[in-house]
Amino acid sequence: MHKLRTLLLCLNLAFLCACSRKPSAKEGRAKLVGHYQLHIGSSCAENGIEFASLTLDPTGKYGQEGKFKNGTSYKIGGKKWEYNGDGNIWLDGLRVGKSLEISPEAEMTNASLIVEFSQSPSILLDPDANCFFEKDR
Repeated sequence: MHKLRTLLLCLNLAFLCACSRKPSAKEGRAKLVGHYQLHIGSSCAENGIEFASLTLDPTGKYGQEGKFKNGTSYKIGGKKWEYNGDGNIWLDGLRVGKSLEISPEAEMTNASLIVEFSQSPSILLDPDANCFFEKDR
């Protein structure tokens, strides 16, 4: 019985370590490349966003586009993105507000956002909010 408990504890610890490991800079960049859609939770729905997306290119450039329910839209391209293996993505000139919300009044700003690496990466606008960019599968 003691051996079984020890084995289960070891397996749980191995699982936790594997899930929380941040990929290296090279690994992370490769996993992040692709197209992302904004998951519009209650915390960003109040800003009137209809849709938003990010496209991260392997060249280190990205594009952002979106549309609001009031009919205004935006499209930005050729901006720089970086991932250095620290669990955050750096986006140069991201169109977000001062509290990292997407709204019609938002301006372009440099942003360092948390990345959750799971089966498919997610880029969090705010770790306490349910508003994040999820990679297309």
